[in-house]
Amino acid sequence: MPGPHEHRPTHRFSSRVSDYVRARPRYPREVLAWLQETIGFTPAWRVADIGSGTGIFSQLLLENGNPVQAVEPNDAMRAEAEASLASFRNFASVRGTAEATTLPSESSVV
Repeated sequence: MPGPHEHRPTHRFSSRVSDYVRARPRYPREVLAWLQETIGFTPAWRVADIGSGTGIFSQLLLENGNPVQAVEPNDAMRAEAEASLASFRNFASVRGTAEATTLPSESSVV
């Protein structure tokens, strides 16, 4: 039976972070080439990873050289990302949601 907060989408994986990390597929590196071809994406772009979870996509971007601002409402998932990506100096993480990212209002979206 789910815990009392398991029905809230932002807490769905709180008690299963290690399972999520182990089982969640990684993104293929080819997505970076596709982004470059489609929208001119480069390592110079600063990226906001909204709903960043454990940082799987953030890691791919960081390895590409992109600065990443991760936004994640789930404390356990965000803590995992912060621990696993701590060695990347261009990584920052905040508690927020898609509706309230904490990012400046002048942030642009492509």
